[in-house]
Amino acid sequence: MFETTHVVYVRLSSGIWIGTYKPIGIITLPIALKIVSDRCSPAAVRRLGKTMYIVICNPHGNTVEPEAAAFLASASGIRGIAAAAIVAPDHVTWQQGNAVVEVCMPGIPAALCQDISAAEKWLRDVMLANPHGATVRQKQVLKLVEKRFSHKEIAFKLGCKKRTVETHLYELQHRFGVTSVRDLIEAARQTGLLPLLNGSSS
Repeated sequence: MFETTHVVYVRLSSGIWIGTYKPIGIITLPIALKIVSDRCSPAAVRRLGKTMYIVICNPHGNTVEPEAAAFLASASGIRGIAAAAIVAPDHVTWQQGNAVVEVCMPGIPAALCQDISAAEKWLRDVMLANPHGATVRQKQVLKLVEKRFSHKEIAFKLGCKKRTVETHLYELQHRFGVTSVRDLIEAARQTGLLPLLNGSSS
């Protein structure tokens, strides 16, 4: 278990983390910033790892303000998260009783789930399909960098800021333990995140 100011994290045997919000009341933007800052602190990264597959639970009925929700779903807000399953039974029952409903969250696979069991099962499937832990947006950035687009061009294509592109690349370099984009591309090819070139590179 690892506890921060607003969230308690518990690791399951599958390697998936359950992040349970404490009784907060209203999650404002400053609180959302603190949640992410705590999660990305050096102490937290040592315990939680560089990339998390996480079940997010809000059993105390905390209300999330729109600005806070937008930040938590942004590239900065999802730092260190590869996929998120949000336990939201009321939302799921609207979808004809499905246990899992995939939702659009920029950059990572995300879903609303009936309960923790359904959330863990969905995340297990995501982990099998993405063993490297890279987010959807990080893969998009990496593929465009491999094609030699500039950071500015990538930002324009993906509809984000240049700084966001640089953040994605920094996090990928950190995950692969390399210090240059060239080495990152090579490591991504060797691990299957990018396809290997046929023959020698030119």
